Amino acid sequence: MRTLLLLALFALGGSLSSADPVVVVLPANASSGSAVVTLGQIAKLHGGDDKLRAKLAAVDVAERAKKDAPTSVTKRQVEFRLKLAGFTESDAIVGGAETVAVTVEKKTVPTDDAIAAATKALALYFPKSDGVTVELAQPILVKMPEALTGDAVEITAKPRFLPVKLGRVEMEVTLTINSAKPFSFPVYLTAKSDAHPILVTRNQKVTLVVRLGAMNVEAAGEAMQDGRAGEAVKVLNPSSKKVVTGKVTAAGVVDVELGGAP
Repeated sequence: MRTLLLLALFALGGSLSSADPVVVVLPANASSGSAVVTLGQIAKLHGGDDKLRAKLAAVDVAERAKKDAPTSVTKRQVEFRLKLAGFTESDAIVGGAETVAVTVEKKTVPTDDAIAAATKALALYFPKSDGVTVELAQPILVKMPEALTGDAVEITAKPRFLPVKLGRVEMEVTLTINSAKPFSFPVYLTAKSDAHPILVTRNQKVTLVVRLGAMNVEAAGEAMQDGRAGEAVKVLNPSSKKVVTGKVTAAGVVDVELGGAP
């Protein structure tokens, strides 16, 4: 009888005191972002004291047959789970819908999270005093996986190749959901420094200079990688289709090493 009176009082908008049992109201529809459905995810809890409501909210009331499958929870099932957890009617009474249809809350792991992890990891390879900035070199083309909203998502990143230099850098990003099989993909970043500016960029048309004593021979070329002053870069000679290696000496200018004439 007391149970019915409390449910009626709540339905009529009456107030419940902390001495009263917690009133658990089940809706017809709810959603959950975890494989294990808890009472707090699908029901509204009213009255009682804060600690009791928190304990009740944490009670598992269902487990999905499949991690990402919708499920249903009955009022009788909730009452049984509460009893199994050691709660009595003096702690909580259950009202509302006889059955709750529980859908799955999913989200696509944001590409921004992967970019942030890769950027942070790459920045560790440069002294702060160098004033290096890191930015995305090209959009992420990989389809990001889906996860339940309650899943634990871990993202780590490391350079694909060492040593790490300023310019275009391929980062290997690894994404793990709930310690399952890792999913790895590349993220391409550009590391820049005002103190050491890039003078030659990948795919840029450059001037190849071959120094033969007092005589200089110039030819057109296409840089195959970024380079700063004094760095060695590979350059394609479009006419001969040969790849030569030279040192960057100025913006758009590469001196070919001896023996590497185009």
